[in-house]
Amino acid sequence: MHPLADIEATLDLLIQNSRQMQSGADCAARQEELLDHLMSVERDMDEDVKACLLRATPHRYTEIKEKITQFSRLNLDLIKR
Repeated sequence: MHPLADIEATLDLLIQNSRQMQSGADCAARQEELLDHLMSVERDMDEDVKACLLRATPHRYTEIKEKITQFSRLNLDLIKR
């Protein structure tokens, strides 16, 4: 899978799990696995590859940034509970 697609798909799952957790579902272990995977994908990407992808697909980075913001807000809401 393309690294950006993998990151985006993982963020989608993190957002989905956060919403389920807000309604009482116990997804904490899965959430940790997804966060570990997300960090691993990002860490394994070469800096030159990241720069090249950013130049080639700036719209994807904007979408990913928006998903990170959305996940962060949901996560903050969960922490406040």
